[in-house]
Amino acid sequence: MTERFAGIDPGKTGAVVVVDVRGAVVEAGRTPLLKGTRSYDVRAMHRIAEAMAAAGIACCMLENVWGMRFDTPKTACAVGYGIACWDTVLELAGVRTAVVAPQRWMKGIGVPPRMERDARKKWIVDRALERWPDLPISKKADWDIADAAFIADTCRTQWRTGLIRREDRPAS
Repeated sequence: MTERFAGIDPGKTGAVVVVDVRGAVVEAGRTPLLKGTRSYDVRAMHRIAEAMAAAGIACCMLENVWGMRFDTPKTACAVGYGIACWDTVLELAGVRTAVVAPQRWMKGIGVPPRMERDARKKWIVDRALERWPDLPISKKADWDIADAAFIADTCRTQWRTGLIRREDRPAS
């Protein structure tokens, strides 16, 4: 079985992308939400984590997001809740995880500094669709898929270059 790597953008809507050892996208989608709500479907997230474990995902990288000074308390809590949910279900499924700061993976793909948020997101989506034309991005709500794709590719690159040591957090 070929090594595969996952990237998760745990933001308010969020996304998950899996890439193979060459960096080709294998799976991509948004974080599952409970029907008719904007709340995470933690059971579905756990099924995704179990599928990752069954597929032998070498490592799953989570974007290490946090509340910003201009965020409302509700937004800050939602961001923290997303990463906590993903970290928990991945741990329960025995999937090895690593974290990356948004600035690190964005610098790795050459995002121009000090861009306004929507302009930056659009820039990232454009680069992602150039690299992976089949990514399922059709509307603004899907933009997190582009982030997750680059996070997965960052995971793949750091794993292969030894920046993520295999013994850091062994799979259960």
